[in-house]
Amino acid sequence: KISHLKPMGIETFELDLNSSESIAKFRNQITHIDILFNNAGISATSMLADTPVLTFKKLFDVNVFGTFELTQALIPLLIQSKGIMVNHTSQSPYAASIATGAYAASKSALATINNTWRIELAPFGIRVVELVTGVATSNILVELAGTKIPPNSIYMPIEAEVNRALSGEGIIDRAMSNHVYAEKVVSDLLDSWWGTPVWIWRGTGATILYYVWFLGCHWKGLFDGLLGRILGLHLLAGRLWKQEQQQKKGS
Repeated sequence: KISHLKPMGIETFELDLNSSESIAKFRNQITHIDILFNNAGISATSMLADTPVLTFKKLFDVNVFGTFELTQALIPLLIQSKGIMVNHTSQSPYAASIATGAYAASKSALATINNTWRIELAPFGIRVVELVTGVATSNILVELAGTKIPPNSIYMPIEAEVNRALSGEGIIDRAMSNHVYAEKVVSDLLDSWWGTPVWIWRGTGATILYYVWFLGCHWKGLFDGLLGRILGLHLLAGRLWKQEQQQKKGS
């Protein structure tokens, strides 16, 4: 996927976060690191009731455990360079994560690990940064297209509304360009007047959500009704009632 970087003089390596052997092999090939950017990750878009347990586990295997194992192996090199560690999370854990609950849970776990690393590794001169991303063009957004609820979902009465939300309708076209996003993040990491920040919020919607969170306006449950309307959940109770009445008439 990154073979196009080789003609630019960039050295590339193969790495599978699901494989301890691959991580060990990669570690043995690396002799110096200035910045470790933990960007690899996977997503899953579905209602929690529809999310297979194996899918939930896979998210944690890659987004949490694989990232943790790789980082732990590379910490000695970061100590040598007094380098920067960047952990790419998401704005999802900082809001009610409708239809991305499993993904948000994995990123929330990574955010907690990041906060602990920031304190534990500070004495060694390592700067640890959490990159909180809103909506930016990426393969994750591409994979949203065509996402649908399973036929046995408890949300079938509002199937059309949920499917529109799952497929990213109205979101993908507002995503920040990955080039603009990358330039802003690099600038934040390298050109900050006040030194490397402890976290960076970038991408469409990230700044607004940051201030909502920062000002304490995101009280638990405050926006549940509004967020539920995006999926059409406000229609569900009425449609379930109609189904029950029809079933009673049929019996």
